[in-house]
Amino acid sequence: MIRTAFAVLLCSSVSSYALSLPEPGKADMHVRLQPYDPLNRTMLVLTVSRVSNITFSPMEMIKRVIFGDENGPVATITEKEGGPAPLVNNLPLFGKAVGKTDLIVITASPDGKEHPYQFFLDVRPTPKDGNDDPEAVYGLQFTYVAQEKAAAQQVAQQTWKEKQDARMKEVAENRLNTDVFYGPRTGATWRRASSATSRRSKRTTTAASRRSAIPATCRCHRCSS
Repeated sequence: MIRTAFAVLLCSSVSSYALSLPEPGKADMHVRLQPYDPLNRTMLVLTVSRVSNITFSPMEMIKRVIFGDENGPVATITEKEGGPAPLVNNLPLFGKAVGKTDLIVITASPDGKEHPYQFFLDVRPTPKDGNDDPEAVYGLQFTYVAQEKAAAQQVAQQTWKEKQDARMKEVAENRLNTDVFYGPRTGATWRRASSATSRRSKRTTTAASRRSAIPATCRCHRCSS
């Protein structure tokens, strides 16, 4: 009996830990923020006959909405009921009956990349006193701190690479503009290069001629120089 109770408690703890609980907002505890994490499920507490709304990134458009049970305790507003067609980045939900189910929402960014969102939905009865369930969520907005940081780092790396490429290009162009042997092959640079090569060639030829004209047996100062 003790082992069974411990196993149930352990399973409950693991299930609770696996779910991401949205942080309450500063102005309204029922409007919450949740960092986007495709590897975790987000838990939402809904109440019967009351509407909640999930807001995704303005750069994403809702592509698919999949309930664990189409006839389950949660539904969304369809086109026939006056909802938008297609959905953009807001998904309204309302509890039809007490119960629990799961939800997957697939959004797409302008580049066509898909983003999965996973939810665990818990629909509770409306409090008899007319007040709100303290854990009910009527508005949920996702934040993208990690994704924005990664994007900023990517932009910084790209900017650094572009600056490095521009610097290397500038160095190369400066060398081409000032070095006679690496510069652009215009008529003037060809003449300067040819003239410099000719002068070196003449000096080399003259020196070789002088060395060949010295008798092998002559050791005088004049011939040696």
